[in-house]
Amino acid sequence: QIQPASAAYSDQWGAAMDTDGKRLILGSRNDDDKGYSSGTASIWVRDADGGWKEEALIMGTSTTYGDQFGAAVAISGDYAAVGAPFDDNKGTNSGALFVFEREAKKWTQKAELLGVHTGSYDQLGTAVTMGGDTVVVGSPFEDWKGSYAGAAFVFKRNTTGVWTETQLLAPAGVSSSDQFGFAMDLVG
Repeated sequence: QIQPASAAYSDQWGAAMDTDGKRLILGSRNDDDKGYSSGTASIWVRDADGGWKEEALIMGTSTTYGDQFGAAVAISGDYAAVGAPFDDNKGTNSGALFVFEREAKKWTQKAELLGVHTGSYDQLGTAVTMGGDTVVVGSPFEDWKGSYAGAAFVFKRNTTGVWTETQLLAPAGVSSSDQFGFAMDLVG
């Protein structure tokens, strides 16, 4: 059994999780360390005996009351991505994705990603997957192809470590109320 030292009743700790085999990330979207349901995520590393040891507790630098940081999580090597679908930086519940990097045994936030087309109630950060230099984040209420049709944003990290949006995905058949982007996976 694993549980972070800071876990409390109703944090919904572990409701979102991902592993790359060596590390495990667990979201706690209702944690209240920075205000009610501001959210946190914990990163665990596998020890020599095959057990798990908590390596870090992370929070977005701008997360606050109700953002639900940790609603979606992904980890790949020295990078972790955490969704906060109720972040309000581009309008009410527009959402955000936070990217962290492990450097010198410490996890630090490297980016807060907001889709170019993201607006109120899009909930970017509801789902996330990553691999290598690519992260894909779901925005199921994005209105690009119709009201609540949904979309997925693709971000890539360049050689200097800067994350930029490279593509907005929504299949040809997506239309109003489809809510594309609620779940996803990246292979390769």
